[in-house]
Amino acid sequence: MASPPEAEAARGSLLRRVVRYPFLPGMAAAFADYLGMALITPALPYFLEEELGMSTRDSSLWTGAITTAQYAGGAVGNTFVGVLGDRLGSRFTLASTLGGDVVFFAATAFARSVALILSGAFFVYTVRFLAGVASPLVPSLMYILERATEEGASKLAGVNAYSASVNFAYAFAGMIVGLFYSELGWTGLNLFSAAVAALALVVVWELAAENNDNGRGDGVGVILGDGEEKQERGGDAEVVSAAAVSAAAAAAEPLGGPPPNPNPNQNPNQNRSPEGPGRDDPDAGVALIVTTLTLRELLNDGGMASHMYTAFNTGYLFMGFLVLYVLMAKEILGWTVVQVGWSFIAIPAANVLTMYALLPAIIRNVGVHGCLTYASFATCAVLTLFAVPAVHSTAVGFMFCVFALIVCIVCAQTPNQMRIKTISDSLSPAQMGQITGISRVCFALGQMVSPIACAALFTASPSAAIASMIATTAGVPAMFLRHSQGMFRDPPPAVRRNLSRVKLVGEDGEGGGAGGGEKGASART
Repeated sequence: MASPPEAEAARGSLLRRVVRYPFLPGMAAAFADYLGMALITPALPYFLEEELGMSTRDSSLWTGAITTAQYAGGAVGNTFVGVLGDRLGSRFTLASTLGGDVVFFAATAFARSVALILSGAFFVYTVRFLAGVASPLVPSLMYILERATEEGASKLAGVNAYSASVNFAYAFAGMIVGLFYSELGWTGLNLFSAAVAALALVVVWELAAENNDNGRGDGVGVILGDGEEKQERGGDAEVVSAAAVSAAAAAAEPLGGPPPNPNPNQNPNQNRSPEGPGRDDPDAGVALIVTTLTLRELLNDGGMASHMYTAFNTGYLFMGFLVLYVLMAKEILGWTVVQVGWSFIAIPAANVLTMYALLPAIIRNVGVHGCLTYASFATCAVLTLFAVPAVHSTAVGFMFCVFALIVCIVCAQTPNQMRIKTISDSLSPAQMGQITGISRVCFALGQMVSPIACAALFTASPSAAIASMIATTAGVPAMFLRHSQGMFRDPPPAVRRNLSRVKLVGEDGEGGGAGGGEKGASART
């Protein structure tokens, strides 16, 4: 048995490992943001009916509209936030977006008071839209993926870390609603979520302080531009951190590393083409230029196009499912808000089982693209079963389909999120924030459209709402075929592009190129 000093040391060591976990700030931000949504999702239709006095039909439509509002805000804000992350770094971007969560989650708590002056439902709609604009999900995912190494297993670990924070948010929200809704009510739930967001802001500000990738002031960096035009103008280039130099230098090689030097007694840089991204004496401080792609070039890439549609579909499935879940449990099964809250724990349970027990083996055996394709087929099969009234009108059939559908969605969403880093590395490593933002915009568009669409279709027939989810899912393999992406085979590792050799950038702004002293001279790879 460990002595008290040894036990104290062990506890201290565990705490240090937790604090130093590289993904923790991103996980804290994602947890806080999803908790804010997960706490109100099961309570929203009950709040609208019982406290704002709406009819059953109106509460169903407003449930869809308010859920749509937050993700409509996300669609507006995600691109901006992604670019902001590229320019200002993860710490500032995460902290500022979490500040928005604190403000808007707290404002949601006072909807009942506002209802005395104007429409409480419209107030919630507006506030949740603004919460979506300020969502930290793009910088949190970007933060985690930036710290994932190139191996597929590590990228999967990063995406799983992000997903684990989301799952824990849903599990924790289910427990809070199940145990304390009668004591906390609508106001207490939202103030609680605001307090958690404030705590996450503190965690991010403290633990991400040394992880601001795009910090300025060290005098050596990567110059960002849009190709040769910006290289010539010079003034449009942007200097970023020295930490990015080594990453960009490594990015200039194939993933297997540089070719071997046939003459070990010769300087390895002498074998390189003068146009290539050479490496000089580290004491001299080499800078590289990373030429970025235009938005049109990014969107025209087949891998990016298929990724974007898959992101839209998973967003449509996930939020459409959540809205239908609550409405069907309330209207068809007759469950109370507490019962719905407790049943929410099935969502993270299915997530965790899939992420840690199923996905690693599936991806190892069939690859990322194969996992996406099989998940699409399985999703259509489960949704077809779920659309049958005899199945979704019983608690056993309902929960079986819920559990199976979550497994299918995770088997599509997680591999697609892994593709963000693969696509970024292949197309333009310097634009990972923008690519992540585009991906999240597509996901948010699906989340924006599905709640109101599924809620409106639900008022006609639950099976009609489920049929819309089948239709969007069938489009995933169709998009892979349309853009010549392998449905069952992953693309080969690509050589990263858009790197050029340029001048040295010093603290005084003076410098010379790797091949001499020409200011701003470079050759595009």
